[in-house]
Amino acid sequence: MAKRKPEATCEGTRPLDAWDPAMHRELVELYFDGMDIEMLGWHFQKKAQEIYAELIALLFGVTELQENPAAPRFRKRWEYLEDSELIRLYRRSLPVEEIAEQLGRDVPGVAMRLINSWWVACPLEVAEELGLNEMR
Repeated sequence: MAKRKPEATCEGTRPLDAWDPAMHRELVELYFDGMDIEMLGWHFQKKAQEIYAELIALLFGVTELQENPAAPRFRKRWEYLEDSELIRLYRRSLPVEEIAEQLGRDVPGVAMRLINSWWVACPLEVAEELGLNEMR
């Protein structure tokens, strides 16, 4: 089961190669400017899974991703109607955990599909926290 991002974090307990706020801001800016996961991985010298994990934490508030092979549609090809339903549910502001359950998918699969298709909107609180609404 996926866990939601905690409200407060203790910055002193993260490893040295952890993401800092400036890196988070750059990651989100570059993602919304059109850089795909592979390009972001190259830019930050991180593996694709690390890029996904950070984007999923920032954009969906999910910090622990576990695949669920028991999900009926686990790792199956996405169908057009599934994509339509995914977009509809996401636009209704349902959490990715609930979307995954309704679609018979696991949380990482749903989150990655949204990210890879650029259907994600940056949550206002994340934009404000990272200073993305500030004029330069």
